[in-house]
Amino acid sequence: MAVNPVLDINSNLDAMLTLLGSEGDYVITKTNVTSKVVGLISPMDRRDTDLIQSYGVNGSRLTFKASSFLARPVKYDTWTCAGRKYVFDAVSEIIVKGVNVGYTVYVKGTVG
Repeated sequence: MAVNPVLDINSNLDAMLTLLGSEGDYVITKTNVTSKVVGLISPMDRRDTDLIQSYGVNGSRLTFKASSFLARPVKYDTWTCAGRKYVFDAVSEIIVKGVNVGYTVYVKGTVG
């Protein structure tokens, strides 16, 4: 059986988002285009000392599949889920074997 890391990671990311993810409205700030995107919300905890110093005690880390977006998300784009609006600050690619499989987005907390 051949191992395909990109396919395996995408399959596992799909399964994780299906099981644990939440659907929200993603808005591209520059164009105001809205789409439905499933993401995973991970609040920062006390072990994330450096992140807390940068993003505050109620900051969060969001995880999305790359295929959920037509273009790379950027700073100030928003995602609203369960009545909370998350304003993107830092956006990092999740790269596996040279292929972008997803994004990790850091937010300074909730607004709205």
